[in-house]
Amino acid sequence: MERLEKIQESNNFFDIILSDYSLHFFAYGAFAAFLFYGFYKIKRFPIPFVRIGFYSIAYGLFIEIYQIALPYRAFNIKDLISDIVGITAFLVIIRVFILKRVMN
Repeated sequence: MERLEKIQESNNFFDIILSDYSLHFFAYGAFAAFLFYGFYKIKRFPIPFVRIGFYSIAYGLFIEIYQIALPYRAFNIKDLISDIVGITAFLVIIRVFILKRVMN
């Protein structure tokens, strides 16, 4: 953990990229993208994007609520907001850029 803190202190770019909120953004965005890909591969497509977003957000909410019971973790609404923004951003990117190419 010391190395990560040294990298974050030495460069503002890494401070932003390695922040807790950006990691939540990318992790839950990737989760939603993989969930979409999984539904796409098993031919249960087109599943509504709203449903994929709902499943992803519900999972993020479950994890945050579960952390209340852990002594070394806590519920954080900012983490949940980062999750939701990441999920939304990744699904919009899939919808706008990837699905247009697949459908044409």
